[in-house]
Amino acid sequence: MTNEEQKPQASVGDMISGAIRKRRKALGMTQKQLASQVGVLQPNIARLESSKKAGSIRIGTLAAAARGLKSDIEIKLVPWKQEVTEEPMSVEAAAECIAQSLKTWFAAKEKAEPPEVDT
Repeated sequence: MTNEEQKPQASVGDMISGAIRKRRKALGMTQKQLASQVGVLQPNIARLESSKKAGSIRIGTLAAAARGLKSDIEIKLVPWKQEVTEEPMSVEAAAECIAQSLKTWFAAKEKAEPPEVDT
């Protein structure tokens, strides 16, 4: 396994908060203006744009921010670059691997303490 496979370059939280900040700035909006569109206070937008941990942004908050930014949310899984040293995985094996990863993620999510409320 290469180092690229072991560690993604940016966390999910970094990517989401960066995308929100980039879109807000592209629209020429201040954090206060976005907060008004979303129905929250400006410090909540500042916190949203600086979220670092994956899972610290609630889906509802992300959806509200997207509406305020006149944007849709797209989620895309992009394979990490890797050295090809093994045979390709079958569709069935890939599906099982994804299912197991999701089970692990949801189990960890249920055990985690709830994140701060951004409303």
